[in-house]
Amino acid sequence: MNHYYRFIFFQFIIVVSFLMGNYLRERVKNRDVLTRFLIKSNLFVLEPFLAFWTGWNIRFSSDLLFLPMAGLFVAVMTFAAGIFLSRYTGQSSIRRETFTISSSLSNQGYTMGAFICYILLGEKGLALALLLIIYFFFFTYGFIFTYASFKGSGKVEKITLAVFLKKIFTLNNMPMYALIAALLLNRLGINRPQIDINLDIFIFPVVIFSFTMLGLSYNLKSLSFFSRSSMFMFLLKFVAAPFLGIVFTILFDVDPLYTKIIIVESMMPVAVYSVVTANLFKLDSEYAASLFVINTVHFLIISFPLFYFLSRFSFI
Repeated sequence: MNHYYRFIFFQFIIVVSFLMGNYLRERVKNRDVLTRFLIKSNLFVLEPFLAFWTGWNIRFSSDLLFLPMAGLFVAVMTFAAGIFLSRYTGQSSIRRETFTISSSLSNQGYTMGAFICYILLGEKGLALALLLIIYFFFFTYGFIFTYASFKGSGKVEKITLAVFLKKIFTLNNMPMYALIAALLLNRLGINRPQIDINLDIFIFPVVIFSFTMLGLSYNLKSLSFFSRSSMFMFLLKFVAAPFLGIVFTILFDVDPLYTKIIIVESMMPVAVYSVVTANLFKLDSEYAASLFVINTVHFLIISFPLFYFLSRFSFI
């Protein structure tokens, strides 16, 4: 399937899956059970396979390390900024933690950032974007999930080595373990088998499950585009994050093509994984879904058209 048509089709699947989940929201008896089933299906089966299979074929050179380093730099800095701004959202403590997590997770993958890189920069742009988001596995499954497990339980846990290791070594982190195993095989010189697998077979269910889960978590009646939380998230995602990406490229004198990849990926909206995290660790999933939906709409009607215009006239 042509990349442009695939992108359009994926966006169609996203909308349909979200609306289907929202339709089921008030019509299924065990909504939480269905939500967790969809999340676990992705975390335990589909995403580990995708991480392992694609990670096994990655060839790193030292200059390419700037891409995941930039992604991690922006994520860590926006996480810190999210902690600060969450105090002024006027929300409960659980919602403040949800805001903080959402501030650091961006939709940089196959259904948004990576494909925008392809539209703007061609096939090489797509490949480089997928290299950049390697950091996401370790940051999300290693750090964010662990952080959320402490903040979302509703109980204050004493942080000991045993407790910390228990939070790290959990089935929820299966995609991270799969990627580590794949990179080790690559490093050991063990080549991936020459098997032609159409990854769309696995990616489509991931997208459908993720956005059906999002629809189950979100109440459309709570849509508020100009709340304090929404405006703070707009500033974080579409002003602060791109600025941090530009600062990184200047500090390390990054290649011009890599610079474009970093800037594009730095300005992506809130990731659906903020909602996944909220569901898994008993944060406020409806608030996370609201931040995701509103921030994505802001991106599609304001930030992306502006960026596309600037890129067409070589301002970026």
